[in-house]
Amino acid sequence: MSVQRRAHLGLDPGKTGFITIMLDGKFTFYPMPTHKVETGKKLKNGNPQMKPVFHDEGVMSLALQIRRDFPNTHFTAIVEDVHGIVGSSTTAVFSFGFTVGMQRMLLFMLRAEIIAVSPQKWMNYMFRDIEKVMVPAPKNKSGVKHDTKGTGAALVARDWPNMDFRKDPSKKVSLRDAICSDKVDSFLMCIYGYRNYK
Repeated sequence: MSVQRRAHLGLDPGKTGFITIMLDGKFTFYPMPTHKVETGKKLKNGNPQMKPVFHDEGVMSLALQIRRDFPNTHFTAIVEDVHGIVGSSTTAVFSFGFTVGMQRMLLFMLRAEIIAVSPQKWMNYMFRDIEKVMVPAPKNKSGVKHDTKGTGAALVARDWPNMDFRKDPSKKVSLRDAICSDKVDSFLMCIYGYRNYK
């Protein structure tokens, strides 16, 4: 019986999330499956306005693709232990919960070992030796707040300057100007898993 390889996987949740897989020091990125649907509004040219939404039927295709790309591989998956945002509409909470549930199903299909960690836990670990990016607090609040997306972008620019964190690498935009925060988060969770769950 052949010995399974061990890969580490980071999954950033949500419809625009990403999966990063690390095996033997090499990284592979997978965007979440999406498709476009009509919003019910019209553009100035009369065509229907479209928006990307999570494609639940694409989950099976993505799981099969990952299995083809990583045969005979055991996955240790880091996922965020996330919950609905207080004050969000019922529709938004249901939609987010459905998407996260489908993404968890994808990991079940991969027979991954799933480790759920809070965003604060993996960020505190990954951001421990870099100066945090601070931005003004939202309206009606004083002071500043931690811009986690900005800190993540600063970290990968410092430690992995040659990695491609563009959402769509085929587009001719500089690596630094087109960093996709969802891709960065999945990558940093993957690194967190590799360093803490070998």
